[in-house]
Amino acid sequence: MLFTAESSPIVKLEEATALFSAGTFDQPIAISGSDEITKLAASFDYMRITLRDRSIDLDAARTLIKEENEKLAQRVEERTAELKAANQELDSFAYAVSHDLRAPLRAMIGFSQALIEDLGEQLSDDARVDLDQINIASLRMGELIDGLLVLSRSTRAELRHEAIDLSGMADGILADLAHADPQRKMACEIEAGLAVRGDARMIDAAMRNLLDNAWKFTLRTPQPAIRVYAEQKDGNHFLCVTDNGAGFDMAHAVKLFQPFQRLHRQEEFPGTGIGLATVQRIVQRHGGVMEAEGAPGKGATFRFSFRPPTAPTRRHHEGQEHPACRRQPAGRNADPARFAEESFDQ
Repeated sequence: MLFTAESSPIVKLEEATALFSAGTFDQPIAISGSDEITKLAASFDYMRITLRDRSIDLDAARTLIKEENEKLAQRVEERTAELKAANQELDSFAYAVSHDLRAPLRAMIGFSQALIEDLGEQLSDDARVDLDQINIASLRMGELIDGLLVLSRSTRAELRHEAIDLSGMADGILADLAHADPQRKMACEIEAGLAVRGDARMIDAAMRNLLDNAWKFTLRTPQPAIRVYAEQKDGNHFLCVTDNGAGFDMAHAVKLFQPFQRLHRQEEFPGTGIGLATVQRIVQRHGGVMEAEGAPGKGATFRFSFRPPTAPTRRHHEGQEHPACRRQPAGRNADPARFAEESFDQ
């Protein structure tokens, strides 16, 4: 559209407005004179120049954004390839740990046992003790290798999402612990209806670590008790595992979730120091948080939350019971020590 000399000022302004609406800002408005229409046309032309300059800046910005997006996509592709390569290296490492390192361990254990069997009567007491220590150290290294593999899988394995009956899972794990240690009397309380969504294999590994710790660290408690329940804290929904065992000093709580860091001597409570680190990794992979609270000689509580949280229902738990592990209806007692006293008084 071109402005002609014959066009009236009003027509020229009308034509300029149409051009602006179409996004064209290159055509100047040529109206001469000194009346109000001429001043209005000059204002329109100033607006045209401003819009043209801003349009040029906007086009430049769009071009820059497009280029940056292309660079970002390229970097993401490169990082994805690097991450894939790193995971492949981790897989190779896990294979080496699970196969290549186990062979020399088995050889160490086998030759030590062969020496004891072949030269048993000829060995001095010191030599026998040394061979026993080799066996113990080899077995412990095997446990550490297993723990490292579990820790590695917890951070790399594909995450599934399915409905999980946490109450039933806890009940089964405690029944397994009671079956493996039938001499112990343990008071157990599992709140009914606890449920989460997540990877069942990972959640099972996390719960086994937490309940195994609770079982282990109540070994020297006269009336041991374990509770699995839900609670609200600071507006967040947490699932909790509580015991009345050895506990820990909160000043050292930061070490709990670090691999190979232990707050108790190996002679007191054997372990690898990898279990809680694995639990935290699993919880974090599910978008949750992990907390720990305890005191020496007064037990420990481990809380974790998932996103989104699943509120528990409260109904009688119908899980299978083991004679060594008494179940109680949910919500009966909030204090594990009091719960233990009432359970053992029955």
